[in-house]
Amino acid sequence: RVLGSECPAVKPAMAGGNADELLRLLQLERAAELADVEKSQADLSHSDLLRLGLGLPRLRVGDVSSGLYGRTLIELVAASGAPLPPHSFHPGSVVAVKAVAAGGGGG
Repeated sequence: RVLGSECPAVKPAMAGGNADELLRLLQLERAAELADVEKSQADLSHSDLLRLGLGLPRLRVGDVSSGLYGRTLIELVAASGAPLPPHSFHPGSVVAVKAVAAGGGGG
């Protein structure tokens, strides 16, 4: 017995090329997100990224653990130990992590 075969709403979504089409659309969405992040980084200064909630300054690794499918989960926390300022990040956000020399960070 196929899981979901008794549910008419599930069956059409899994039939035929719908799964392939969904995968194609997800890949397009990811490519668009990556392009948007790269454009923001190229067009905006560091201080503008922070002001718009698109950047977080001076983070450190708070915890490292294993996730599903062998993924590594890295928790980043403020180096000062204070709560993070308002930002637009959420689970699944596309981010860039860059090392900054001690005393750097700039704007």
